[in-house]
Amino acid sequence: NKARTAFFFLFECEDNREAAQALFEAGFAWARRRGLNKMLGPKGMTPFDGLGMLVRGFEHRPAFGIPYNLRYYPALVEAAGFHTSGEIVSGYLGGSYRLPERVHQVARAVQQRRGLRVVRYRSRRDLRSLVPQLQQLYNDALGGTPGGVPLNDEEVAALAEQLLWFADPRLIKIVMKDAQPVGFLFAYPDVSAAVQRTRGRLWPLGWLDLLIELRRTKWININGAGIIEKYRGLGGTALLFSELEKSVHEGGFAHADLVQVGVENDKMQRELAELGIDFYKMHRSYEREL
Repeated sequence: NKARTAFFFLFECEDNREAAQALFEAGFAWARRRGLNKMLGPKGMTPFDGLGMLVRGFEHRPAFGIPYNLRYYPALVEAAGFHTSGEIVSGYLGGSYRLPERVHQVARAVQQRRGLRVVRYRSRRDLRSLVPQLQQLYNDALGGTPGGVPLNDEEVAALAEQLLWFADPRLIKIVMKDAQPVGFLFAYPDVSAAVQRTRGRLWPLGWLDLLIELRRTKWININGAGIIEKYRGLGGTALLFSELEKSVHEGGFAHADLVQVGVENDKMQRELAELGIDFYKMHRSYEREL
């Protein structure tokens, strides 16, 4: 039987199994009426919403836009009949961290031998030149990645909006082969401290606190990195890692959160662990048959 899947997201509940079960039963009924036979989540509306439910790392502040929940939430979900469908980890990188020199050597060599170069941006106006190529770049870089879902036109427009209005242009880097983009590294200043202070309210002065935090935060979120499959085994991954370290140091950041690497992407996770990345948070996705 082919799965027809419903998703759940933004689950909120007190530590009460009966209340949680009632919420899920309402969701199950909604899905069944539409001919759906499976439920999976937490999963947001777009590829840019954080995935899963936090199961490890509760003592750490959540990265901006990444789900945080109370410790008892996973037990409520499991009591409703869900089982694990996947796990995603996030890694910590301190500002004093240095990659082994061999990684930078490989990065320099691949640029010389393969003709790759890294394009950096200085202004949002410069970033606009990237937007027309963003969809193909993102989708090609996901090729061969388990769970990768191509972006559609509306999602690309949403990503472009985020790039143009929220990102620090210095932290957006594109790997080029001649005139063709073949890889990317997206990083953002973490403004979650301001979101906590303002309780998520932009008015009357929350927006000002967010703008100030963009300039003074010592945290950076690295939440988008990829290179097309053709270059992954040819030193392209080392080039991304090298640029990742440069983003942290050149921006004067003391902390970096490498957010949500799927555990099924064991090759990248193994490479990152060997480089000293501390995977200190884990989110879990759940599923159940209806």
